Amino acid sequence: MNPATEVQLNYLKHLGYDGQPPVTEQEASFLIDGCEGGKAVAELEKSMLTKRDKDAKAWFRQQRQFTAAEIRQACDPEGIVAGFRIRVGYECEGARRYDGAFLSAEVAAKWPQLLPPYEGICQFGRCGCEFEEVVDIEEDDLPPDMPVIVAPGKVTLAQKRKSDIKIGHILVVAMLIFALLAVYIFMLF
Repeated sequence: MNPATEVQLNYLKHLGYDGQPPVTEQEASFLIDGCEGGKAVAELEKSMLTKRDKDAKAWFRQQRQFTAAEIRQACDPEGIVAGFRIRVGYECEGARRYDGAFLSAEVAAKWPQLLPPYEGICQFGRCGCEFEEVVDIEEDDLPPDMPVIVAPGKVTLAQKRKSDIKIGHILVVAMLIFALLAVYIFMLF
């Protein structure tokens, strides 16, 4: 969808249209046709906004269906998709923390809403958010400064996740050694 052009916006002003400005070329054309046909501004604006809302809901539903299909494909046991890399559009400030982040296929399957579009943030006709499949990579092999989405609202750096895993492994090994040592001492007495 292309944005309304300056020529269209100027022509609408010339025709006396003083309602909410159109966002797309299609909305501008609709308003121009209505103004040239002598329709009232309030009636045209209401029709445009009703259609915009209907189109936005249909767009969001269609995008979520596309996202669900991508997740199903990624979670295919024979698939090679490890996850997704997210790019947030410049208009979608509320999702900025996810820009450039990695989302594993497993986490995406559990919380599909973590892939765009984001409800209440991404706008029909203005959303530039997208995601791409990441194949043949283990989470441990991600660049250390790459954000990793682990749950809704929770983003960590790949490096931090690796160090968390190492610390966890060290603690488990230390506990096992301690338990074996305790059993050995108990057997001596």
